[in-house]
Amino acid sequence: MLSRRFGLRRWKQVLQNYHVGAMTSIVYNDGFASTGKELDGPTSVSGGEVWRLCKAGRLREAIQLLGIIKQRGLLVNSNTYGCVIEHCAKARRFEDGKMVHKQLDELGVEIDIYLGNSLINFYSKFEDVASAEQVFRRMTLRDVVTWSSMIAAYAGNNHPAKAFDTFERMTDANIEPNRITFLSILKACNNYSILEKGRKIHTIVKAMGMETDVAVATALITMYSKCGEISVACEVFHKMTERNVVSWTAIIQANAQHRKLNEAFELYEQMLQAGISPNAVTFVSLLNSCNTPEALNRGRRIHSHISERGLETDMIVANALITMYCKCNSVQEAREIFDRMSKRDVISWSAMIAGYAQSGYKDKESIDEVFQLLERMRREGVFPNKVTFMSILRACTAHGALEQGRQIHAELSKVGFELDRSLQTAIFNMYAKCGSIYEAEQVFSKMANKNVVAWTSFLSMYIKCGDLSSAEKVFSEMPTRNVVSWNLMIAGYAQNGDIVKVFELLSSMKAEGFQPDRVTVITILEACGALAGLERGKLVHAEAVKLGLESDTVVATSLIGMYSKCGQVAEARTVFDKMSNRDTVAWNAMLAGRAGLVQEGREIFRMMQEDFKMTPRKQHYGCMVDLLGRAGRLQEAEEFIQSMPCEPDISVWHALLGACKSHNNVQLAERAAHHILELEPSYASVYITLSNIYAQAGRWDDSTKVRRVMDDRGLKKDRGESSIEIDGRIHTFVAEDCAHPEIDAIHAELETLTKEMKEAGYTPDMRFVLHDVDDVQKEKALCHHSEKLAIAYGLLKTPSGTPIRIMKNLRVCGDCHTATKFISKIRKREIVARDANRFHYFNNGTCSCGDFW
Repeated sequence: MLSRRFGLRRWKQVLQNYHVGAMTSIVYNDGFASTGKELDGPTSVSGGEVWRLCKAGRLREAIQLLGIIKQRGLLVNSNTYGCVIEHCAKARRFEDGKMVHKQLDELGVEIDIYLGNSLINFYSKFEDVASAEQVFRRMTLRDVVTWSSMIAAYAGNNHPAKAFDTFERMTDANIEPNRITFLSILKACNNYSILEKGRKIHTIVKAMGMETDVAVATALITMYSKCGEISVACEVFHKMTERNVVSWTAIIQANAQHRKLNEAFELYEQMLQAGISPNAVTFVSLLNSCNTPEALNRGRRIHSHISERGLETDMIVANALITMYCKCNSVQEAREIFDRMSKRDVISWSAMIAGYAQSGYKDKESIDEVFQLLERMRREGVFPNKVTFMSILRACTAHGALEQGRQIHAELSKVGFELDRSLQTAIFNMYAKCGSIYEAEQVFSKMANKNVVAWTSFLSMYIKCGDLSSAEKVFSEMPTRNVVSWNLMIAGYAQNGDIVKVFELLSSMKAEGFQPDRVTVITILEACGALAGLERGKLVHAEAVKLGLESDTVVATSLIGMYSKCGQVAEARTVFDKMSNRDTVAWNAMLAGRAGLVQEGREIFRMMQEDFKMTPRKQHYGCMVDLLGRAGRLQEAEEFIQSMPCEPDISVWHALLGACKSHNNVQLAERAAHHILELEPSYASVYITLSNIYAQAGRWDDSTKVRRVMDDRGLKKDRGESSIEIDGRIHTFVAEDCAHPEIDAIHAELETLTKEMKEAGYTPDMRFVLHDVDDVQKEKALCHHSEKLAIAYGLLKTPSGTPIRIMKNLRVCGDCHTATKFISKIRKREIVARDANRFHYFNNGTCSCGDFW
């Protein structure tokens, strides 16, 4: 004890001479190794005291002591510096570690193996690969740990090529790799392009007899999984003679990430049977795979196992549970987990906010809940991060909450997040989806380094709002294009009914070296079906075969729809019969395509249940009702509804109501409307349809009563409008329109057209005048319907023989439909009319809808 005190006095005396102040409070043991000069200035000292301070968690004091030793002109050995560097890495003290490195460089301390390895690991941990490289190059002696550390630095910081180059140089230097080397280099094999190099490493592992090492085998499983070779990963796993929780978790995670969910859960069961207790990582891997509503029950089962093991209090596990329940559309269960958490981090808050933001959760309360959570988050001292703001902006986008979105934009501008590219894109999308095109344009103009995703989002905005001229301008200005941008342009013209332009874009797309994908094919097939473009549809079918997409379930379903709409039911059935995997959408498409072929439709409905053991859903029953209704078998359709094992929804009754309108069955229409209004009393279109049915039947009093009920309940009918684009300008018409500057010429053209149509056999259908007036007034009203006004203007303003395209916001009227067929034949024009239900492609007196829409 006397010696210890004496040593302390000596240290205090030395330190006071150099003005160390508060450092005199440190207790120094007799670690002073003198060279004989005592207080006059020894040249080297033992680093024992520095080591003891590091191990005691007093890192800053250890660093200060090193500084004093340097100031006094003393030296400690390189191992002492290595120890301090290691503790800086553990304590995440990057600046302190760099300062110590600078100090030893100034003193000319030689970087030996231990110190060099410590420095490489230190810089690797802080992603400073360049500094790690400098240390590596300065080292004159390197051992297997040195090489492995440098490989780990490259692999851990996404430099796989350098990792493999270093591995090859290591073997060339006759340094034999060990398990740490293999664990490091296998981390570099993280995508398919590096698979062959990974296989070579595996060969070396086998040659060295290390394939049975649990850690190495587990690394191989992870490597093959990341490279897309899940089958090889499973082979490695099954060859393992010894497995631990990490190896089981790796193979479960591998299967889950490759969407082999059944296999992942089977492995989980085997793990339990083998007596291996899952850990938090195992559970998080399984929960992450439960990300659709269909996986909810599996997620709940994993949750029960988590609760049994007391892991629900683990924050990472609890966060994974919240995310799982939100993705499975069970936001309430997610909220229960969230509310039970005693401690929450920014991930917890962001996950819960994301749950309310998801597109499937759109009631008004959810957007309010998002902002209430944001306020609570701040009160509890947790500051939102980029992920939080992304979720909030998605919520504003999904709910059309423009004002709240503006508030978030203003906040992001204040804290400096606005310049983040992902957040800029989210802000832009929010304004675009909320319909604030000007603000969206402003955000886009301020975005620096716009990438192809930003340009594509900008393009999508104009496509979705139907502004094809602006979309064309953006498309032409895009510095680079991708398949998505081409698909958007194709979709824009497909939605506009311009099939010629669609195929021009397809040709240009291929000419520029872009291969069409499933989205391209599906989009064009839908356009061909809508416009009855059979020959063009066959060309797309051939393209799908060439691309190997014919077996794709969604593409095959689109082919069925295209052939059905073009009247080629046999071709549709051929595609259907070739399908190896028929989902409910495919069955629905086939049922819908055999409209009018009641017996065949019934047979498909029977096959679905008896041969393929599939339970029909409500949309399939709706198709059958529609099928019977189109065939005029209304009583049979009603009986079919009454025999349904589940409660009919609005879509089923609406299919029956539509058939009643087409076949003038007032009594059945009343019953169908009654059922719909029981389910949704504010369904305005039902009142309108029923009123129109009464009017067609001449029951004017009943028609008026229905309209009065609508008025009493505050329900509004949308005004019918038809529009046509001429020379880049949209011209919009309403019935009996007198406001257009060229209305006199339009009326004159319509009078001429009406005479020509009557000579060709056209008779005005007075049922579609829904007012109780005389026949002369009825015929005049029919002549001035908005559809006819738009078509007449198109005839006046477009060259002879060119297609005319109009759009109507409501269902096209029956008389206008008949008249348009006559006009297409008399004037030899293709006329494309898009109404609220579908495209109508009129050509040479016929319509693609087959007169049922």
